[in-house]
Amino acid sequence: MLVATFTVNQGSFAGIIEGAGQLTIAQNGSYVLAGAQSMALTGDIVVDDGAVLSLEGDAADLTALQDDPQSIVLNGGVLDLSDFSTWQSGTSYNDGLEVSGSSGTVIGSQDVVDLAGGDNLHIGGDGKDGVYVVVDASDGQVSLANNNSYLGTTQIASGTLMVSDNSQLGDTHYNRQVIFTDKQQESVMEITSDVDTRSDAAGHGRDIEMRADGEVAVDAGVDTQWGALMADSSGQHQDEGSTLTKTGAGTLELTASGTTQSAVRVEEGTLKGDVADILPYASSLWVGDGATFVTGADQDIQSIDAISSGTIDISDGTVLRLTGQDTSVALNASLFNGDGTLVNATDGVTLTGELNTNLETDSLTYLSNVTVNGNLTNTSGAVSLQNGVAGDTLTVNGDYTGGGTLLLDSELNGDDSVSDQLVMNGNTAGNTTVVVNSITGIGEPTSTGIKVVDFAADPTQFQNNAQFSLAGSGYVNMGAYDYTLVEDNNDWYLRSQEVTPPSPPDPDPTPDPDPTPDPDPTPDPEPTPAYQPVLNAKVGGYLNNLRAANQAFMMERRDHAGGDGQTLNLRVIGGDYHYTAAGQLAQHEDTSTVQLSGDLFSGRWGTDGEWMLGIVGGYSDNQGDSRSNMTGTRADNQNHGYAVGLTSSWFQHGNQKQGAWLDSWLQYAWFSNDVSEQEDGTDHYHSSGIIASLEAGYQWLPGRGVVIEPQAQVIYQGVQQDDFTAANRARVSQSQGDDIQTRLGLHSEWRTAVHVIPTLDLNYYHDPHSTEIEEDGSTISDDAVKQRGEIKVGVTGNISQRVSLRGSVAWQKGSDDFAQTAGFLSMTVKW
Repeated sequence: MLVATFTVNQGSFAGIIEGAGQLTIAQNGSYVLAGAQSMALTGDIVVDDGAVLSLEGDAADLTALQDDPQSIVLNGGVLDLSDFSTWQSGTSYNDGLEVSGSSGTVIGSQDVVDLAGGDNLHIGGDGKDGVYVVVDASDGQVSLANNNSYLGTTQIASGTLMVSDNSQLGDTHYNRQVIFTDKQQESVMEITSDVDTRSDAAGHGRDIEMRADGEVAVDAGVDTQWGALMADSSGQHQDEGSTLTKTGAGTLELTASGTTQSAVRVEEGTLKGDVADILPYASSLWVGDGATFVTGADQDIQSIDAISSGTIDISDGTVLRLTGQDTSVALNASLFNGDGTLVNATDGVTLTGELNTNLETDSLTYLSNVTVNGNLTNTSGAVSLQNGVAGDTLTVNGDYTGGGTLLLDSELNGDDSVSDQLVMNGNTAGNTTVVVNSITGIGEPTSTGIKVVDFAADPTQFQNNAQFSLAGSGYVNMGAYDYTLVEDNNDWYLRSQEVTPPSPPDPDPTPDPDPTPDPDPTPDPEPTPAYQPVLNAKVGGYLNNLRAANQAFMMERRDHAGGDGQTLNLRVIGGDYHYTAAGQLAQHEDTSTVQLSGDLFSGRWGTDGEWMLGIVGGYSDNQGDSRSNMTGTRADNQNHGYAVGLTSSWFQHGNQKQGAWLDSWLQYAWFSNDVSEQEDGTDHYHSSGIIASLEAGYQWLPGRGVVIEPQAQVIYQGVQQDDFTAANRARVSQSQGDDIQTRLGLHSEWRTAVHVIPTLDLNYYHDPHSTEIEEDGSTISDDAVKQRGEIKVGVTGNISQRVSLRGSVAWQKGSDDFAQTAGFLSMTVKW
């Protein structure tokens, strides 16, 4: 049959209907089209009010309809698809039969109805899946009638679906989802009244599934409740890269936890949570100017778009947790308000501006120049003001609770150094670890100190129970000084000096009353507390190395060849000493030295006098440590070096006879030095210089083999360290030059007949000058151990006529707790 325009009231047709005309099923009529040939019509099929059009066929018949441009227009009529298959497993939901019109009805079973336009359309059906509705209206709109009973999902491929009641979207017992499906077209669901999609029968609200971009427009004054914002259930992950946009001045409330990875944009109105985690996997959340996101419950949000300009309202008693925030751009803190808590769980997030809610830092959070108009809980993460510039502040106008870490930038000079500060205007509690980054400075003594924590609240109204301590070893070093963190009058300061308060006056238990005391117009001022600088333990290491270098190769007359009638002498020395340097550094050093000396020339001097010229060389290895009595820190030091030189002796009547004698030596020594401290790296440097001695004595032989010999010695100590830059960037030098040490001694021995000679020496040493080290312009003077005494006992025995051994032990005690024990062993060969 070739049709131009054809109207039927009742009947059926299984032949060929073709042509460009329109087939109309008249009012209250009915008609059945069966078979693929019946579908070859290119015009519209119109079903008037009360009429029924029944289609019978399979996938081939659907293809025939889809290949032709006609649409089935329901003008109040009914389209019966019960015996027509418009959906085959594995095909797209969009492969449905195109329907349009007004107030029509579609019934079917496992069918897909593609709505190209129309309003007040009734969709129903039976079967386990029923009818699936696809809105594909291009730029147009589709509205559905209330109380629709179709069991399938509602898809929006293009155009706008107008929704004013949940029952329009199919059977509310199943409450199946609305799906945005077409990535190439604009899809909108507009909600025009207070639609609550929650169903008692289904037990949940109607979900919104993202397979493409979609827009939910909620008209002004409308408050609508939906289920979850869901990921693509087809397994193709089409929600990734898609965007849900909320428009309209009304409120969209999600009542179930979501799974989509779509981005979410709130351009207008309000998006609100009714349960926890409505957007936990969403790639980002953007809130536009004038729009609002309300948590409503605890929410995990991966990332908030930094260009958001609206409001994020964290409801009272809820938290908003940032789990994967983009750290490449700072986040404006003024986005957030409410009585809940913003929790940062992403390392490296930066907030700027003013935060009008509570804040909890579970991870590293940068808060330079931020004001928190709520409580700040820093119990497990870290708050950082470090940005390479000192002087930033973090102001907390609520309560502060510590337990985590606070990172600050600071200059490390004197009291006027610029530093970052934590300012607290409420109650405080907890223990906070402070990490200070020294951005500049040379290290200087302080008195008041450098304020880093300011308790600015009224102490009569707020409790200050917070404690702060420096990380690691409890100090930060700059130059020669160690800065510790000290509480003073509720505030916390970095100090490079220890404050010793003045001693209170002794109380008077029975003061005499004075009924008429004389006024004192000029009362005595309050005593000033004493300040002692806190030195870095490395300073003690430098002092140890310098002392060892100048002491290692010291000798007396009997310690080298030629000085006691010797020809070749091998001497081994080992010892250790300890003392207190600069009043606060506990010094310890282990020393070991080997020296070999021998005669070069000898000759007569006068009638029976004698003189000798010899050579000496040696190696010394020394290791020690320095511990701060103030901070408990330790630095280790080591030096090893060599010395070569000449010796010369003169005896008035020979070296075994009574008479005067002179002894001298001159050596050049050079050392390699190391000083290390666990948190401050290792310093490598060198030292070298001249050491020399002039010694005089008188050997008195009262008889019976006894020798008593008073002695005096002057020692020049000229080994100096090179200038160097330490691991902490400080410039280190030796500010005090050469030194002179003097010794007064008394030697005694008993020359027995069995060739065993016991000896006893008593010595007094005096060092008139201090040892001074300079770091970045700060001079540290060590005037310890200027005076010390020594007792040395020994014995010399002859192995043969030419070979003898000598051993001795010496103990020294001096000022500043100095104590030294040393052992000496030497072998002498004569010929």
